Amino acid sequence: MENSNLMKNYPFLDDIWNKYNFDKAVDSDESSIISLCNNDITYKVNPANEQKNICKKLLRNLKLLHSGNYMPYDFVKYCKNINYWLYYEIKEHNISDDIINNMFAESNKIIEKKEGYPDCSYFTFKKDLLEPEKLVTLRIFNNNIDNIREILINKCDSNICSCQKFINQCVDLYTDLHKNYCSNGDVTNPTKIGTCDIVNKFRTHYDGYLPRGKIKYEFPVLSYNTPTNIIGNCQSEETVSETASPLKDNQSDSSIIQNASHALAAMAGIPPFLVLIYKVNITIIQIYEHYLKYTIIFPCSIK
Repeated sequence: MENSNLMKNYPFLDDIWNKYNFDKAVDSDESSIISLCNNDITYKVNPANEQKNICKKLLRNLKLLHSGNYMPYDFVKYCKNINYWLYYEIKEHNISDDIINNMFAESNKIIEKKEGYPDCSYFTFKKDLLEPEKLVTLRIFNNNIDNIREILINKCDSNICSCQKFINQCVDLYTDLHKNYCSNGDVTNPTKIGTCDIVNKFRTHYDGYLPRGKIKYEFPVLSYNTPTNIIGNCQSEETVSETASPLKDNQSDSSIIQNASHALAAMAGIPPFLVLIYKVNITIIQIYEHYLKYTIIFPCSIK
């Protein structure tokens, strides 16, 4: 599943998604949702079981959105994230816009809308947009900029490297889309207008909301040929595992120290008990240096 691949590549997005529980199975006590989604009339066609399951999750998500005590900004953000989740479901299961629109229409039968709040309607990426897959990724960045900002500022967040790499991918997508569709000033047809609106909003969020003054690493400046190999001080898991000294290396170091101490004693005529003290001190220093390695790699392990 495309959505799962995105979360696998960028685990911090999985944490954001899990706050909403979009994929959670619908409880059996949600009888009104189950009844609507099991009814073929809802789809105007003979639906597959997977389409019924998506319908149940969608209506449950919309119901939770409208029944929650969300401020208008959070309400809109929640609604947009529902649409991003839905995009990957539609893509995987090849569901038509007509069927999705029918699901949203049926939701009005069981969902009480809040006065003063906008309606959470379906946003299709199939019409009037170029390269929707790339645009969905940029919109996920735009819609979750506050979460991204919080992760970057919180230096102890385990998702910080995943977040940085996601930003770099977004910069690559922006560079490609802007160069191909939005840079020559000929943005007049509806398809280009919709595409470039998302692209330009990414630039606004990227330039205006990332906490550059509060973090020690740099992100690339947006341009037509932006280099995106900047990922701060992130280390891969392989690098971390290589940094930890294996036991045989420690044994080798001990042998070197032992040989050096014997040579020192032989050359300088140092009494054996002083050589022993020297060896103990060197061992303690080694242990402390090994400890410091891990405090550098994992700064949040020390409270």
